Amino acid sequence: MKKIKKDKLLVVLYTICATLWSVTWILCMFLFYKIIKFVINGAELTNNNLYLITMISIILLHLIFKTVPSTIEEYIKEIKNNWGETRQGIYLVTNRGLNDKFYPRIFTSLPKKPCLALYKMKEIKQFLKSKGLSNKTIKTYTAILTDVFDKMGKDFTEEQVEYYLTFKNISPRTYNLYRNVINFYTTKYLGYSLTFSKAKVANSLPTYVTKEEINSIILLTPNLKHKLGLALIYSSGLRTYELVRLKKYDFDFNNLMISVKEGKGKKDRQTILKPSLVNQVMKYLKYLKNDNPYFFQTYRGHISERSFQEVLSRGIKKAGIQKKITLHDLRHSFAINCLDKGIDIEDLRKMLGHSSLKTTQIYLQCKQTNLKEIALKLERNISQY
Repeated sequence: MKKIKKDKLLVVLYTICATLWSVTWILCMFLFYKIIKFVINGAELTNNNLYLITMISIILLHLIFKTVPSTIEEYIKEIKNNWGETRQGIYLVTNRGLNDKFYPRIFTSLPKKPCLALYKMKEIKQFLKSKGLSNKTIKTYTAILTDVFDKMGKDFTEEQVEYYLTFKNISPRTYNLYRNVINFYTTKYLGYSLTFSKAKVANSLPTYVTKEEINSIILLTPNLKHKLGLALIYSSGLRTYELVRLKKYDFDFNNLMISVKEGKGKKDRQTILKPSLVNQVMKYLKYLKNDNPYFFQTYRGHISERSFQEVLSRGIKKAGIQKKITLHDLRHSFAINCLDKGIDIEDLRKMLGHSSLKTTQIYLQCKQTNLKEIALKLERNISQY
């Protein structure tokens, strides 16, 4: 499905108009030069070339002042009535040319009406905001709906949705995310819910980062701020979103505790602060500006999530670690380490900020098992017979 940007069309039209203007004025100047030359030389205006130049100039002037401006004006009006606005720009969404005599059919079959009504998207954003969803979630919803509206318009059937998702070539997780967002829209605005099933997602286990691996990464990270960020995720189980928004007063050094404000789902919780990090955190606090409340400060507010991911990627490369590790894998590793140390799974659920215990139970599959110790126990049991 081909999309043609409005700006490119206008550039082409105005370029044609400007070119005709230029040619006309060049011919007019040449005509003026010929007239002056004949007048100075005392010759009469009987030159055939003069008549030819005059006729061409009249025709082009007529084209410029009559045909071209009105045609372009109508064409632009047609465009303005048939464009849709998206994040990427403003696109023409008509399936026919304005005038077959002057313009070929260069448009593919797209929706006739605007593919995205701005007032509708503002209404959707306001509704999501009223439900207490985070800005990140709202951004995800609007980005998906923008893509959907751009392809199918804002009125579509369930069969069209299923066909669209089937041939979109996305992962099962992304498929289900799209389905959930579209289902929200169809239920609220189109009066029906999606009945086709979700995609089956592979039950893959989280990636575990060993203590040796994280220590080598932190050791090869030069900046104290970045060292603390990686260490806090690994030892406290923070999400990246929560880490970058930590405030200076969120640390309770006496109780070895970190308060997480408005985490996932706008929920507050508390997690542990590793004793070995207390001195480093207190040392780092001395260098922070008083007028900025964030712990990981920048001149604009707080550091970005992407910055920490780039820091981790550089550390992995320097340490020569081959497996793929993300910041969220450090959080997974915190959960696995807690279970290995015998921490109660309900306490772990609270520290991680999970709403359901089922979400936390996935880490039980990753718990480190001492197979040698199990084998020796079985051997002792067998020897009794």
